[in-house]
Amino acid sequence: PTVVGHIRVLLAAGLPRLLPRRALMFGRGLSTTVMMRGVLSAAFFGINSFIPLLLTKVRGFTVVEAGVALTIGALGWTTGSYLQSRREFDRPRLVRLGAAAVTSGVLLTLLALVPGVTGWITVPAWVLAGFGMGIAMTSVNVTAMRQSPDAEQGANSAALQVVDTLGSALTIGFGGVLINVIGHDDIATGYTTIAALMAAIGLLGVVVAGRMREAA
Repeated sequence: PTVVGHIRVLLAAGLPRLLPRRALMFGRGLSTTVMMRGVLSAAFFGINSFIPLLLTKVRGFTVVEAGVALTIGALGWTTGSYLQSRREFDRPRLVRLGAAAVTSGVLLTLLALVPGVTGWITVPAWVLAGFGMGIAMTSVNVTAMRQSPDAEQGANSAALQVVDTLGSALTIGFGGVLINVIGHDDIATGYTTIAALMAAIGLLGVVVAGRMREAA
């Protein structure tokens, strides 16, 4: 508890200094743009880390099969990144679409728990989620640099990395705690709980993505 308390104090004191002003409140413009990187990473990687556990412990996949199912999802990310680069898009709208795709992909993985549905359903589900990350993450980066004065681009680029790493680390760690507390003897229940929470984070991204636009 003492260590956890110290970590909380350090985060509370140090994190705001590393981010744009009002970022933690999803202030309009650059603040929300930076935070969207963390929201997307939190939702995607918070469930990505537990799909192999679902497939091996609940659906009886081998480690290799689970790895193949997860790796194929990278094709969606690659495709999304490629397509968003082909023309100019409304970036906040593209980020909202990406967040919606991630949320949908997370929820679709739950079908792997339904009797009679193949565990391979996670492949199209994660291709969809990966596609959402592909179109949204690059759009966040592009928008952040456009919104940053030249002298602040380095600091804001670092802020993107901070929220990316922190978002995924927190949800992966919290998911691990849930698996041990809720799903230690029932992986399906633990996974369902994690997926619901990550979908909620993804939905938050859908709701706040419009705040990436600068105030008129």
